[in-house]
Amino acid sequence: MTTSITDIRTRVRLLLRDSAGSPVTFTDAVVDDAVRHALEDISNSIPNVTDTTITLAAAGREIALTGLAVMAITEVVWPYVTSPEQWPRNLVAGFRLIFKSAAPYLFLSSLDGSQPQAGDKVRVWYASMHTLSGLAGAGATTLPVDLEGLLVIGASGYAAIG
Repeated sequence: MTTSITDIRTRVRLLLRDSAGSPVTFTDAVVDDAVRHALEDISNSIPNVTDTTITLAAAGREIALTGLAVMAITEVVWPYVTSPEQWPRNLVAGFRLIFKSAAPYLFLSSLDGSQPQAGDKVRVWYASMHTLSGLAGAGATTLPVDLEGLLVIGASGYAAIG
């Protein structure tokens, strides 16, 4: 079972002794805002690390990370060979995350001046904010179960001082 904002709201209200049998002190909007703050705090300390493979449409060192909510890039493999997966991997030593008009781009640099070509595959591991199903339109929960208690405590604190 995936934990959702509804589950976390219930746990936050229990901790705050704001049960359904009494007049609600903490509205859904207040609790959701508190959960967002706590989830951001957790994500900044223990981000959701995932990966994606990008097939390049054009040659170049700047690779648009369109559609990815990237906080940081942790590892890059180029060229990425998928069948069979090459080992050892071609880890890129020189890369950085840049933003252009608030859009994330991966910038690759190499000592020999080579650059990715159209059709090349690049595998990128990146850190992003955790999501909670039903919160801010998220369809899935990425927060590990063992961090849910921390989320509830943090959200309860934010709600209580808000």
